[in-house]
Amino acid sequence: MIEIIMPNLVGVLIATIVSFVIGAVWFAPQVMGRMWMNLLGKNEEMLRKNRNKAIVFGFLANLLTAYLLGVFVKAFFAADWLDGAEVGFLAWLAFSFTIHFTSYIFEDRPVKLFGIDAAHQLVIFVVMGAILGIWA
Repeated sequence: MIEIIMPNLVGVLIATIVSFVIGAVWFAPQVMGRMWMNLLGKNEEMLRKNRNKAIVFGFLANLLTAYLLGVFVKAFFAADWLDGAEVGFLAWLAFSFTIHFTSYIFEDRPVKLFGIDAAHQLVIFVVMGAILGIWA
């Protein structure tokens, strides 16, 4: 039977909040947001319609990601921020990168859009992992 590993919940909450802030900055119009919207064929008005729902579900998705990444960090006996960042990178490579890459290929989406989304996820996973490594 698999033993359930409980991550540090303070670390999970901090990682969630930090990743949410990173996303807000990443997708700000002055950073990647304008290019991202153009590649999606959307504008701010179109995105504004679902903004509240996107914020709530985005936060919950980040919370779940941080929690499960916290489980991985503890399962790999990460002892510090660098160990945690490595676990985050491996989790990104195994789950986020591969799934996004496959989807983008089948959907014939622009390579630049994949780059923006994949790099965002990479930063999120590595930063979350580092934070969770500190709190492990």
